Amino acid sequence: MRKLIRQLWPLLMLGFLINTAYSVMWPLTTIYLHNQLRLNLVVSGLILAAYSGCNVLGGYLGGVLADRYSAKRVGEVMLLGLLVDAAVAFSTMA
Repeated sequence: MRKLIRQLWPLLMLGFLINTAYSVMWPLTTIYLHNQLRLNLVVSGLILAAYSGCNVLGGYLGGVLADRYSAKRVGEVMLLGLLVDAAVAFSTMA
């Protein structure tokens, strides 16, 4: 069991970071949609529900890929995606 946890450590850490980012993003996205885009809270909720559904589908797809291929390879792809997300986020701040 310890060997499995040691092998999946990068995947578990990236999953933790991604879930933390999602939980921080929900309130900020709601405030932005309501205050800046002048959408009512029902529409904001529907948008966030669709966003959550896409996250569930992405998690399912990631699980299927991790089962089909090695979990290390999937972790590397997730790390690459995280780096691309960070680069896009920082480039839009300038």
